[in-house]
Amino acid sequence: MIKKILPAICLLVLSHTASASIIETTFNWSAECSDCSSVKGDESFDFSHLVTGNVVLAGYTEGEAFTFDQSNLVSFQYDGPSNHVDNLVVHNANFDLDDQWVDESDWVSSFFGGDIFTVPGVTLNPDSVIDGYTHFGENMIASGWLAADLSSYFLNLSFDTFVPIDDISGEYIPFSALTGDFNTFAKKTFNIFYQSNGDWSVNVDDVPADLGRGARIALPATQVPEPSSIAILSLSLLGLVRFRMKKS
Repeated sequence: MIKKILPAICLLVLSHTASASIIETTFNWSAECSDCSSVKGDESFDFSHLVTGNVVLAGYTEGEAFTFDQSNLVSFQYDGPSNHVDNLVVHNANFDLDDQWVDESDWVSSFFGGDIFTVPGVTLNPDSVIDGYTHFGENMIASGWLAADLSSYFLNLSFDTFVPIDDISGEYIPFSALTGDFNTFAKKTFNIFYQSNGDWSVNVDDVPADLGRGARIALPATQVPEPSSIAILSLSLLGLVRFRMKKS
């Protein structure tokens, strides 16, 4: 009986492996921020500090150059710390179709009849702020690449979403900074831009909110096993079963 069952199990694993060929890989990044703890737009680096985050890509093969867009960029995370931008996670609707924060900006515009509105008593948006991160995912457009040895990379990520704004200046303010009985929200376009020389910026309506230099990217210390290793194990088991069947 075991001679009949084991080959079937191995073939089942192989077929499952083939269907799970797309792997999501997380890349940690770090960079120096010039204005995160000083005045917005300060390029002096007098008060600079380290900021971190990650990028999740689908279908990446280690050791190979990789080009990505909104079809394979799963998410981008910004850990800060920053005085000007929320800790944030940008989700791709292609991978998070059921999440409440995905592609809601068009619906909000339709519901409120425009791209700006004021609501009473809102100090925190529970649908958008989760575990200390503000989650976005509105109408993402992405482009970029990774060098084969991860020595350089390019990222151009944009999305639009409703965020709180200052009533006087009209500028975006973090959700964590909301105060007062009434708060005004407006649709803003965010652009996260990392150049191949390591310069980077987080822009809101083309105005830099955070900016810096020395951006670096690396694979995380722990990697999810590739499906190919499971396939190799399955083939080995199948070969072992056949060898024993011939020998018996």
